[in-house]
Amino acid sequence: AGGHRSVTESEELWGVKVRYYVEHFEQVTFMTVQVHDLVDGGPAEKEGIQRNDQILSINGLSVKGMSSEDVVRKMSNGDDDTLRLSILPEKQTKISNVQIFSPSRASLDILWCVRNQLTTLSLWDINLGSKAKRVTKVDLSRFILISNLAVCNCKMESLSVIAGLDRLQFLSHARFTNNHLTASTLGNDCPLSNIPSIKTLILNKNHIKDFPACIYKLPNLEHLSLSYNQLREVPRTISALENLKQLNLDGNALVEMDTTLLANVSMKFLTISRNRIDFNPALEKQGLTAFALFGNPFTAQPYHSSPHARRETRESLRHGSTATWRRRHRANKSSPANSPLLHSRASGMTESRVTIF
Repeated sequence: AGGHRSVTESEELWGVKVRYYVEHFEQVTFMTVQVHDLVDGGPAEKEGIQRNDQILSINGLSVKGMSSEDVVRKMSNGDDDTLRLSILPEKQTKISNVQIFSPSRASLDILWCVRNQLTTLSLWDINLGSKAKRVTKVDLSRFILISNLAVCNCKMESLSVIAGLDRLQFLSHARFTNNHLTASTLGNDCPLSNIPSIKTLILNKNHIKDFPACIYKLPNLEHLSLSYNQLREVPRTISALENLKQLNLDGNALVEMDTTLLANVSMKFLTISRNRIDFNPALEKQGLTAFALFGNPFTAQPYHSSPHARRETRESLRHGSTATWRRRHRANKSSPANSPLLHSRASGMTESRVTIF
Protein backbone atom coordinates (compact mmCIF):
# COMPACT_ATOMS: atom_id res chain seq x y z
CA ALA A 1 0.00 0.00 0.00
CA GLY A 2 1.11 3.57 -0.59
CA GLY A 3 3.14 2.94 -3.75
CA HIS A 4 6.90 3.36 -3.71
CA ARG A 5 9.35 6.24 -3.78
CA SER A 6 12.82 6.95 -5.11
CA VAL A 7 14.97 9.84 -3.82
CA THR A 8 18.02 11.46 -5.42
CA GLU A 9 20.05 14.16 -3.68
CA SER A 10 22.26 16.69 -5.46
CA GLU A 11 25.57 18.23 -4.48
CA GLU A 12 25.63 21.82 -3.26
CA LEU A 13 24.76 24.26 -6.05
CA TRP A 14 24.38 28.00 -5.48
CA GLY A 15 24.36 27.40 -1.75
CA VAL A 16 21.53 24.87 -1.86
CA LYS A 17 21.16 21.09 -1.95
CA VAL A 18 18.00 19.70 -3.52
CA ARG A 19 16.26 16.35 -3.36
CA TYR A 20 14.43 14.87 -6.31
CA TYR A 21 11.45 12.70 -5.31
CA VAL A 22 9.62 10.30 -7.62
CA GLU A 23 6.48 8.63 -6.24
CA HIS A 24 4.65 5.77 -7.98
CA PHE A 25 1.13 4.55 -7.25
CA GLU A 26 -0.86 2.40 -9.65
CA GLN A 27 -0.44 4.11 -13.03
CA VAL A 28 0.35 7.51 -11.47
CA THR A 29 3.85 8.97 -11.24
CA PHE A 30 4.42 12.12 -9.23
CA MET A 31 7.72 14.01 -8.94
CA THR A 32 8.84 16.95 -6.82
CA VAL A 33 12.08 18.90 -6.43
CA GLN A 34 12.56 20.09 -2.88
CA VAL A 35 15.15 22.19 -1.08
CA HIS A 36 16.89 19.84 1.32
CA ASP A 37 19.71 21.90 2.82
CA LEU A 38 21.15 25.42 2.67
CA VAL A 39 24.65 26.80 3.11
CA ASP A 40 24.66 29.40 5.86
CA GLY A 41 25.08 32.81 4.30
CA GLY A 42 24.97 31.35 0.78
CA PRO A 43 23.18 32.91 -2.22
CA ALA A 44 20.00 30.83 -1.74
CA GLU A 45 19.63 31.70 1.93
CA LYS A 46 20.22 35.40 1.22
CA GLU A 47 17.32 35.32 -1.26
CA GLY A 48 14.99 33.93 1.39
CA ILE A 49 14.83 30.33 0.22
CA GLN A 50 14.12 27.93 3.07
CA ARG A 51 14.38 24.20 3.69
CA ASN A 52 11.50 22.11 2.32
CA ASP A 53 10.48 24.77 -0.22
CA GLN A 54 9.50 23.23 -3.56
CA ILE A 55 11.23 24.25 -6.79
CA LEU A 56 8.70 24.67 -9.61
CA SER A 57 10.93 25.97 -12.42
CA ILE A 58 14.60 26.64 -13.17
CA ASN A 59 15.49 29.63 -15.36
CA GLY A 60 11.91 29.75 -16.58
CA LEU A 61 11.66 26.03 -17.43
CA SER A 62 9.19 23.89 -15.48
CA VAL A 63 10.74 20.96 -13.64
CA LYS A 64 7.75 18.83 -14.65
CA GLY A 65 9.03 15.87 -16.62
CA MET A 66 12.68 16.53 -15.80
CA SER A 67 14.90 13.75 -14.53
CA SER A 68 17.20 14.29 -11.55
CA GLU A 69 20.10 14.69 -14.00
CA ASP A 70 18.15 17.37 -15.90
CA VAL A 71 17.55 19.30 -12.69
CA VAL A 72 21.24 19.28 -11.74
CA ARG A 73 22.28 20.22 -15.27
CA LYS A 74 19.85 23.14 -15.48
CA MET A 75 21.00 24.49 -12.14
CA SER A 76 24.67 24.08 -13.05
CA ASN A 77 24.34 25.77 -16.46
CA GLY A 78 22.97 29.04 -15.17
CA ASP A 79 24.77 32.29 -15.97
CA ASP A 80 27.83 33.01 -13.87
CA ASP A 81 25.97 35.38 -11.57
CA THR A 82 22.31 34.48 -12.15
CA LEU A 83 20.07 31.52 -11.36
CA ARG A 84 16.31 32.02 -11.46
CA LEU A 85 14.19 29.63 -9.40
CA SER A 86 10.41 29.63 -9.06
CA ILE A 87 9.64 28.54 -5.49
CA LEU A 88 6.53 27.25 -3.70
CA PRO A 89 7.16 28.06 -0.03
CA GLU A 90 6.65 25.23 2.42
CA LYS A 91 4.05 27.22 4.37
CA GLN A 92 1.80 27.27 1.29
CA THR A 93 1.85 23.48 1.03
CA LYS A 94 0.43 22.97 4.52
CA ILE A 95 -3.20 22.32 3.56
CA SER A 96 -5.03 20.78 6.51
CA ASN A 97 -8.62 20.33 5.30
CA VAL A 98 -9.73 18.76 1.99
CA GLN A 99 -13.26 17.90 0.81
CA ILE A 100 -13.73 15.82 -2.33
CA PHE A 101 -17.11 15.60 -4.05
CA SER A 102 -17.84 13.51 -7.12
CA PRO A 103 -21.58 13.82 -7.90
CA SER A 104 -21.26 11.90 -11.17
CA ARG A 105 -19.56 9.00 -9.29
CA ALA A 106 -17.34 8.50 -12.32
CA SER A 107 -14.81 11.30 -12.35
CA LEU A 108 -12.36 10.05 -9.69
CA ASP A 109 -10.31 6.92 -10.35
CA ILE A 110 -7.54 7.17 -7.74
CA LEU A 111 -7.25 9.00 -4.43
CA TRP A 112 -3.71 9.05 -3.12
CA CYS A 113 -1.36 11.61 -1.67
CA VAL A 114 2.38 12.07 -1.34
CA ARG A 115 3.70 14.08 1.63
CA ASN A 116 0.95 16.04 3.31
CA GLN A 117 -0.19 17.56 6.59
CA LEU A 118 -3.91 16.97 6.22
CA THR A 119 -5.90 16.62 9.43
CA THR A 120 -9.41 16.57 7.91
CA LEU A 121 -10.53 14.62 4.85
CA SER A 122 -14.09 14.31 3.54
CA LEU A 123 -15.11 12.07 0.63
CA TRP A 124 -18.64 12.31 -0.76
CA ASP A 125 -20.38 10.51 -3.63
CA ILE A 126 -17.40 8.59 -4.95
CA ASN A 127 -17.76 4.96 -6.03
CA LEU A 128 -16.50 2.46 -3.46
CA GLY A 129 -19.09 -0.26 -4.06
CA SER A 130 -18.11 -3.62 -5.53
CA LYS A 131 -20.93 -3.51 -8.11
CA ALA A 132 -19.89 -0.18 -9.60
CA LYS A 133 -18.42 -0.15 -13.11
CA ARG A 134 -15.68 2.27 -12.05
CA VAL A 135 -14.49 1.97 -8.48
CA THR A 136 -12.29 4.67 -6.98
CA LYS A 137 -9.04 3.31 -5.55
CA VAL A 138 -8.38 4.96 -2.20
CA ASP A 139 -5.10 4.73 -0.31
CA LEU A 140 -4.79 6.67 2.95
CA SER A 141 -1.45 5.23 4.05
CA ARG A 142 0.24 8.64 3.61
CA PHE A 143 -2.53 10.56 5.43
CA ILE A 144 -1.04 9.73 8.81
CA LEU A 145 -2.06 12.99 10.53
CA ILE A 146 -5.77 12.66 9.78
CA SER A 147 -7.92 13.20 12.89
CA ASN A 148 -11.28 13.75 11.16
CA LEU A 149 -12.44 11.44 8.36
CA ALA A 150 -15.79 11.31 6.56
CA VAL A 151 -16.63 8.82 3.79
CA CYS A 152 -20.31 9.28 2.94
CA ASN A 153 -22.74 8.34 0.16
CA CYS A 154 -20.14 6.07 -1.43
CA LYS A 155 -22.04 2.72 -1.67
CA MET A 156 -19.25 1.22 0.44
CA GLU A 157 -19.87 -2.36 1.61
CA SER A 158 -16.68 -2.80 3.64
CA LEU A 159 -14.09 -0.47 5.16
CA SER A 160 -11.36 -2.75 3.81
CA VAL A 161 -11.71 -1.01 0.42
CA ILE A 162 -9.95 1.98 2.01
CA ALA A 163 -6.29 0.96 1.95
CA GLY A 164 -4.22 2.30 4.81
CA LEU A 165 -7.22 3.12 7.01
CA ASP A 166 -5.73 1.23 9.95
CA ARG A 167 -2.63 3.47 9.80
CA LEU A 168 -4.57 6.55 10.88
CA GLN A 169 -3.46 6.37 14.49
CA PHE A 170 -4.49 9.99 15.20
CA LEU A 171 -8.05 9.45 13.96
CA SER A 172 -10.53 10.82 16.50
CA HIS A 173 -13.76 11.41 14.55
CA ALA A 174 -14.89 8.90 11.90
CA ARG A 175 -18.09 9.23 9.88
CA PHE A 176 -19.33 6.59 7.40
CA THR A 177 -22.91 7.69 6.74
CA ASN A 178 -25.22 6.40 4.00
CA ASN A 179 -23.20 3.44 2.79
CA HIS A 180 -23.90 -0.32 2.59
CA LEU A 181 -22.00 -1.43 5.69
CA THR A 182 -23.26 -4.40 7.73
CA ALA A 183 -22.41 -5.84 11.14
CA SER A 184 -20.45 -8.66 9.49
CA THR A 185 -18.12 -6.20 7.72
CA LEU A 186 -17.65 -4.28 10.97
CA GLY A 187 -16.36 -7.25 12.95
CA ASN A 188 -13.18 -7.75 14.95
CA ASP A 189 -11.10 -7.81 11.75
CA CYS A 190 -12.43 -4.43 10.64
CA PRO A 191 -9.67 -1.77 10.17
CA LEU A 192 -11.33 0.35 12.87
CA SER A 193 -10.41 -2.29 15.44
CA ASN A 194 -6.79 -1.16 15.10
CA ILE A 195 -7.48 2.53 15.78
CA PRO A 196 -8.00 2.92 19.54
CA SER A 197 -7.84 6.73 19.28
CA ILE A 198 -11.40 6.97 17.87
CA LYS A 199 -13.74 8.97 20.11
CA THR A 200 -16.63 9.58 17.72
CA LEU A 201 -18.00 6.95 15.33
CA ILE A 202 -21.01 7.74 13.12
CA LEU A 203 -22.51 4.86 11.12
CA ASN A 204 -25.94 6.27 10.28
CA LYS A 205 -28.00 5.01 7.34
CA ASN A 206 -26.25 1.71 6.64
CA HIS A 207 -27.54 -1.90 6.70
CA ILE A 208 -26.54 -2.76 10.27
CA LYS A 209 -28.79 -5.24 12.12
CA ASP A 210 -26.55 -5.94 15.16
CA PHE A 211 -24.14 -3.84 17.15
CA PRO A 212 -20.76 -3.95 15.34
CA ALA A 213 -18.10 -6.01 17.13
CA CYS A 214 -15.39 -3.49 16.24
CA ILE A 215 -16.76 -0.89 18.67
CA TYR A 216 -15.61 -2.99 21.62
CA LYS A 217 -12.04 -2.52 20.39
CA LEU A 218 -12.35 1.26 20.86
CA PRO A 219 -11.61 1.99 24.53
CA ASN A 220 -11.86 5.78 24.06
CA LEU A 221 -15.21 5.77 22.25
CA GLU A 222 -17.44 8.55 23.63
CA HIS A 223 -20.03 9.13 20.89
CA LEU A 224 -21.62 6.31 18.89
CA SER A 225 -24.36 6.95 16.35
CA LEU A 226 -26.17 4.06 14.65
CA SER A 227 -29.32 5.92 13.64
CA TYR A 228 -31.49 4.70 10.77
CA ASN A 229 -30.18 1.18 10.54
CA GLN A 230 -32.04 -2.07 11.31
CA LEU A 231 -31.13 -2.70 14.96
CA ARG A 232 -33.64 -4.76 16.94
CA GLU A 233 -32.03 -4.75 20.37
CA VAL A 234 -29.30 -3.17 22.46
CA PRO A 235 -26.95 -5.95 23.62
CA ARG A 236 -25.79 -6.31 27.21
CA THR A 237 -22.23 -5.95 26.01
CA ILE A 238 -22.86 -2.21 25.56
CA SER A 239 -22.01 -1.87 29.25
CA ALA A 240 -18.38 -2.67 28.34
CA LEU A 241 -18.08 0.78 26.71
CA GLU A 242 -17.29 2.54 29.96
CA ASN A 243 -16.43 5.89 28.35
CA LEU A 244 -19.52 6.09 26.14
CA LYS A 245 -21.31 9.40 26.78
CA GLN A 246 -23.62 9.77 23.79
CA LEU A 247 -25.60 7.07 21.99
CA ASN A 248 -27.87 7.78 19.01
CA LEU A 249 -30.21 4.95 17.98
CA ASP A 250 -33.02 6.86 16.24
CA GLY A 251 -34.94 5.25 13.40
CA ASN A 252 -34.19 1.58 14.09
CA ALA A 253 -36.46 -1.37 14.95
CA LEU A 254 -35.94 -1.48 18.73
CA VAL A 255 -38.91 -2.90 20.65
CA GLU A 256 -37.54 -2.36 24.16
CA MET A 257 -34.76 -0.61 26.05
CA ASP A 258 -33.25 -2.32 29.08
CA THR A 259 -32.16 0.63 31.21
CA THR A 260 -29.97 -1.59 33.42
CA LEU A 261 -27.51 -1.68 30.52
CA LEU A 262 -26.65 1.95 31.24
CA ALA A 263 -25.51 1.27 34.80
CA ASN A 264 -21.79 0.84 34.06
CA VAL A 265 -21.33 3.48 31.37
CA SER A 266 -20.88 7.26 31.51
CA MET A 267 -23.96 7.87 29.37
CA LYS A 268 -25.27 11.44 29.37
CA PHE A 269 -27.16 11.69 26.06
CA LEU A 270 -29.42 9.00 24.59
CA THR A 271 -31.79 9.21 21.63
CA ILE A 272 -34.06 6.28 20.74
CA SER A 273 -36.75 8.13 18.80
CA ARG A 274 -38.75 6.61 15.92
CA ASN A 275 -38.36 3.00 17.04
CA ARG A 276 -41.00 0.41 18.05
CA ILE A 277 -40.72 0.72 21.82
CA ASP A 278 -44.22 0.23 23.26
CA PHE A 279 -43.61 0.92 26.96
CA ASN A 280 -41.94 3.79 28.81
CA PRO A 281 -38.35 2.83 29.70
CA ALA A 282 -38.31 5.48 32.46
CA LEU A 283 -35.05 7.01 31.31
CA GLU A 284 -35.53 9.98 33.62
CA LYS A 285 -34.31 7.73 36.45
CA GLN A 286 -30.98 6.95 34.79
CA GLY A 287 -29.20 10.24 35.48
CA LEU A 288 -29.12 11.27 31.83
CA THR A 289 -28.55 14.90 30.93
CA ALA A 290 -30.85 14.61 27.90
CA PHE A 291 -32.80 11.95 26.03
CA ALA A 292 -35.35 11.73 23.22
CA LEU A 293 -38.17 9.17 22.89
CA PHE A 294 -40.63 10.69 20.43
CA GLY A 295 -42.06 8.63 17.59
CA ASN A 296 -42.40 5.39 19.61
CA PRO A 297 -45.81 3.69 20.07
CA PHE A 298 -45.92 4.14 23.86
CA THR A 299 -45.70 7.93 23.55
CA ALA A 300 -49.19 7.99 22.01
CA GLN A 301 -51.05 5.86 24.55
CA PRO A 302 -51.02 5.36 28.34
CA TYR A 303 -48.10 3.47 29.85
CA HIS A 304 -48.91 -0.17 30.70
CA SER A 305 -46.66 -1.67 33.35
CA SER A 306 -47.78 -5.30 33.26
CA PRO A 307 -46.19 -7.83 30.86
CA HIS A 308 -49.69 -8.83 29.70
CA ALA A 309 -50.50 -5.23 28.77
CA ARG A 310 -47.19 -4.85 26.94
CA ARG A 311 -47.92 -8.04 24.95
CA GLU A 312 -51.31 -6.60 23.97
CA THR A 313 -49.58 -3.41 22.87
CA ARG A 314 -47.16 -5.35 20.65
CA GLU A 315 -50.04 -7.33 19.11
CA SER A 316 -51.88 -4.10 18.38
CA LEU A 317 -48.78 -2.74 16.68
CA ARG A 318 -48.47 -5.85 14.52
CA HIS A 319 -52.12 -5.60 13.44
CA GLY A 320 -52.00 -2.06 12.21
CA SER A 321 -53.17 0.07 15.14
CA THR A 322 -50.29 2.50 14.63
CA ALA A 323 -52.54 4.88 12.71
CA THR A 324 -54.92 5.11 15.69
CA TRP A 325 -52.01 5.91 18.05
CA ARG A 326 -50.75 8.49 15.59
CA ARG A 327 -54.12 10.23 15.67
CA ARG A 328 -54.13 10.20 19.46
CA HIS A 329 -50.61 11.62 19.51
CA ARG A 330 -51.62 14.49 17.23
CA ALA A 331 -54.60 15.19 19.45
CA ASN A 332 -52.35 15.42 22.53
CA LYS A 333 -49.82 17.82 21.02
CA SER A 334 -51.44 20.75 22.77
CA SER A 335 -50.17 19.61 26.18
CA PRO A 336 -46.41 19.06 25.80
CA ALA A 337 -45.77 19.41 29.53
CA ASN A 338 -47.30 15.97 30.15
CA SER A 339 -45.59 14.34 27.19
CA PRO A 340 -42.79 11.77 27.74
CA LEU A 341 -41.32 12.56 24.33
CA LEU A 342 -38.48 14.85 25.35
CA HIS A 343 -36.65 15.29 28.60
CA SER A 344 -33.65 17.17 29.94
CA ARG A 345 -32.01 17.49 33.30
CA ALA A 346 -29.93 20.51 34.32
CA SER A 347 -29.10 21.95 37.74
CA GLY A 348 -31.68 19.70 39.36
CA MET A 349 -34.56 21.07 37.27
CA THR A 350 -36.75 19.02 34.93
CA GLU A 351 -38.06 20.48 31.67
CA SER A 352 -40.33 19.09 28.96
CA ARG A 353 -38.13 20.00 25.96
CA VAL A 354 -34.49 19.69 24.99
CA THR A 355 -32.44 20.35 21.88
CA ILE A 356 -32.12 17.09 19.96
CA PHE A 357 -28.71 16.27 18.57
